[in-house]
Amino acid sequence: MAVALRRPDGQLTDPDDVAAEIRERIRHAQEDRRRFEGAWHLNLAAAAGDTNRVWDRFNRVLARPPGYDEADAYHADRITEFRAAQLGELQAEDDRPELLTAHEGSDQAQAVARQINAAVGHAWEYEWDADMALLEARRKCLDLGVSAIRSRFDPTAGPRREAADGKPLDMPVGPDGPFTKISDARRYVAEIAERGQIAKFRPINEGRTRWEVGSAFNLLVPAGIYHERDFPHFTWVRPRPVDTVREEYGSVAAGLQEDTDIGSLDGMSAREYGDRPGHDTVAGRVRGHVWVFTHYEFPCPRYPQGRIVVLAGSDMQLLDVTDRLSYQAPDGTWRAGVAFLHWWRRSDAFWSRAFVEALRDPQRMIDRRRQQEIRIIDLGMPKVFMKERSKPKVKPSGVPLEAVYLPNDADPPEFFQGIGPGPWMRESVDAYSEDMAHAATIGPVLLGENPENAQTYGQLALLNERESGKRVHITAEHDLQIAYLVECGVHDIREYWPDKKQVLVSGAANELQAQLFSKSVIPDLYVVRAAKGAAKPRTQGAQLKLIEDIFQAAVQARVADQRWVKWLADSTKAGQALPVPDDPASEQTDKAQLENDLMLQGQQPPVAYYDNLEIHVPEHRRAQDRALMADDMDSFVRIEQHVKAHEQRALENAQQLAEVGPPPPEPVPAEPPPPAAP
Repeated sequence: MAVALRRPDGQLTDPDDVAAEIRERIRHAQEDRRRFEGAWHLNLAAAAGDTNRVWDRFNRVLARPPGYDEADAYHADRITEFRAAQLGELQAEDDRPELLTAHEGSDQAQAVARQINAAVGHAWEYEWDADMALLEARRKCLDLGVSAIRSRFDPTAGPRREAADGKPLDMPVGPDGPFTKISDARRYVAEIAERGQIAKFRPINEGRTRWEVGSAFNLLVPAGIYHERDFPHFTWVRPRPVDTVREEYGSVAAGLQEDTDIGSLDGMSAREYGDRPGHDTVAGRVRGHVWVFTHYEFPCPRYPQGRIVVLAGSDMQLLDVTDRLSYQAPDGTWRAGVAFLHWWRRSDAFWSRAFVEALRDPQRMIDRRRQQEIRIIDLGMPKVFMKERSKPKVKPSGVPLEAVYLPNDADPPEFFQGIGPGPWMRESVDAYSEDMAHAATIGPVLLGENPENAQTYGQLALLNERESGKRVHITAEHDLQIAYLVECGVHDIREYWPDKKQVLVSGAANELQAQLFSKSVIPDLYVVRAAKGAAKPRTQGAQLKLIEDIFQAAVQARVADQRWVKWLADSTKAGQALPVPDDPASEQTDKAQLENDLMLQGQQPPVAYYDNLEIHVPEHRRAQDRALMADDMDSFVRIEQHVKAHEQRALENAQQLAEVGPPPPEPVPAEPPPPAAP
């Protein structure tokens, strides 16, 4: 018998009514999404290197077009290059954002921010696996137009929880699974003890926050609402192992059985994997899993903190209802913990246009032109035309200088040299390739080509910035979604981490260091600032061009010496620009400033013969002006004497050079005598 659910306003709700309402929303979202699913399947096939597909909307499968001949199929794949270049641009920079705190005292605020960023860095690497999750989500975003990442705390993950004595912490198992809070566990043990029952205990885990990646097939959104900020609700559907669901939800999920129509964890059904109607897809389905529908309702007057309803199975059996969402933002608003990544947003639908979708038609035409070229070559091979009565007695075997006997009354054979593909075919393929580049908004720079007019690293960087500027609105939106996920992760750190936790951080010189983090330092107010900056040219050619430009600038400035030659060799060998050698002029400047400090303190430093007069004198004059403004006449006179000593030393150096004279000219080798006459 179902137990009535109490709403936040105190009223009771029948669970059957709740489940019926959610089922209706899910079915309506599924029907509305069907019109986009055909394009998604075609995009996935094109990304996999197969553009010779059509979508059978009646049987809902990918099929071959009528008249398709596998023997004549040829695929000149261009999509993979564009897709890899775009994915490389998205992954080029560090995606981890920085946390800023509001705290009294700048030094204390910086110390708190460093601790929180260290904890986030540990979770980013060792719990969320954020880099891999973002790579997978971006790949799905390019192929389908929309992907998502759900932040979810998994109580079954992580190491075993330990008691104060260091032994595993055993917790009682209730009807809804093991307890995670000691206060709830004690209350449950006392209640069943009054009934004369004994609780069952088992070890529990610390839990981990997971970044769960989903595709467009994992999302069910309300129809007619084009942006997720306006969603009153949405559903995350993802298959999960039946045993895991039973363990997590206890007795209410005891009757769940595996669903036989699951094609992949991305939310596709097994019947959509067939190539033709009636094709057997049972062997490719996911076994031992069940559909799990997690329905999120955003805060409203009826549910001020939102609501989460979980259903499972093809019949959408109600498993759990929670009258609040999983996450709370720093400003106090409640969140679902799901971030949406879009590619080209549409103005008439939530489902964005995919990167691959714009490349399908040019790729199909390139394949078609290549196939025509092959057919023309095959059909236009050299031939010999003869009349039927001129048929040779011996079938030609193709051996060189072969003798083929014709009847005595046979007509002479006519030779046809054949035709080959003309330059118009190459021009046609180039035109389609240009169409593909414009459709992808990707030029030759991002594809790794160095334009002829880009002679310096600065020009190449400017071209690269202009290329990425076409998609800056997409990457900026992705950065905001990453910041949203990090805020959810900080909420889980505050909620589920122990009071003291050892975290691993990257120290100086890329050394891994361990430090103790206390979650009590997390303030109530903090801001997650998304990573900024455009991607720089990172190809090997760009780095070598940067090295060449720096060395040429040193040559033009007349500072290139043996140290710069060694720097050039070391940088070229390393494949990147190393720190430039110290400028000798800067060493002279540092020495002049040190002499100023000594003279202002009452000392008179000696003058060396190698001191550069043009560098020392301006530095000393500036210190002399400061002494004059401070009415320090002793220092003023002391600096003046030091300057006169510099001038005297420079005069002596010039006289010594004049006495030595210029170096003798190098001897010119004598010309060899002319050869003797024969």
